[in-house]
Amino acid sequence: MSRVLKSVITVSPSASARIITMFSTLQPSLYRPIGIRVSIKKRGCNGMNYIMKYIMDNEEWRKTIAKDERIRVAERINIYVDPSAVFAIVGSVMDWKEDALVSEFTFINPNAKGVCGCGNSFNV
Repeated sequence: MSRVLKSVITVSPSASARIITMFSTLQPSLYRPIGIRVSIKKRGCNGMNYIMKYIMDNEEWRKTIAKDERIRVAERINIYVDPSAVFAIVGSVMDWKEDALVSEFTFINPNAKGVCGCGNSFNV
């Protein structure tokens, strides 16, 4: 019997488009950015926050992301998910929201048992 595994996260079309735009505006540097790493950190008013960082194509970052889950966004652009975050965010949807007041990445997380009022932290 085969099992269907949930994807760690799904990246919405609007989030993918925003990431591609962000990467197209980055200034050339010594190392080429290859993606964004999503992790979580214990902080915030409800326990955990999402952390997003650019990943550069160098030896240090290649070691850091060696065991990460990888989701392709576009050619040569990936989302990397820290293994320690998988349990808390598996099945989540990463989205991009933009209106007159705010422009931000959001996470729709089916594992969250509670979120803070501002939506920046969660608990599982």
